Amino acid sequence: GDYEDAGPGGRRERGYHSDRSYVNPLQEAQRRKHDADKMINGLEKAKAYMSSVVSFMRHGSTMERDGSFRMYQDTIDIIRHCANMGAECKPFLVLCWRCEAVLYFNLYVLKQNQAYKMQKEIQESWAPTKGSQKSPYHKSPYGSVSPYPSPASVGSMNSSGGGRSSSQDPSPSSTLSLPKHVVTKYIAITSYINLSFELWKQSDILAQHYRDLFSSLDRKVGGKITQYSPVPLIADWMEHGLRRI
Repeated sequence: GDYEDAGPGGRRERGYHSDRSYVNPLQEAQRRKHDADKMINGLEKAKAYMSSVVSFMRHGSTMERDGSFRMYQDTIDIIRHCANMGAECKPFLVLCWRCEAVLYFNLYVLKQNQAYKMQKEIQESWAPTKGSQKSPYHKSPYGSVSPYPSPASVGSMNSSGGGRSSSQDPSPSSTLSLPKHVVTKYIAITSYINLSFELWKQSDILAQHYRDLFSSLDRKVGGKITQYSPVPLIADWMEHGLRRI
């Protein structure tokens, strides 16, 4: 369905049309999406939907935390649909994957504080019995506990599915004495960062076959983009890319 307005808590920022007239990004996104809905399936329809994604991203970046999170989640769903529809065009796939990677990174950032609190709960609840003092968390080189559990502990905590088991799992004598939903949610939040890096890695592999195109797009926005780049900058980059393919 269409995105709802940000409401009283949302901050509206206006963008520009090519003729420099002001336009509300959410209204522009909805208009572009409705136009795409009427088109026949194929690359041009996928590009039209991604044009709406550009505006949804711009609007999401102006909203408060919870609004941005929901907007980015819904926008990722549109991007996946676009990637499937326009998969025959490899440069278009790169555009989709990079936008998706940036949004996943921002989903993690928006929930980062919550993840740190859950990490502490999990760490404190891991109760090794006598003869087992192994912690599921590994030390960070910066002198504090890493925000991610070791690969072995993720395999153990997520044995119900979604994570890989490991022969180096903590001793069976260790028990995790907290609600399972806390661990499950923690793994879901930290999975955003893994998805971001994986999508970016795949996009880099594919982009190597179109170096001139993507170097040109990077120059358009002032330098090489990464998954850490601001969402409005990626939206600008995406808009340039859609015009070129």
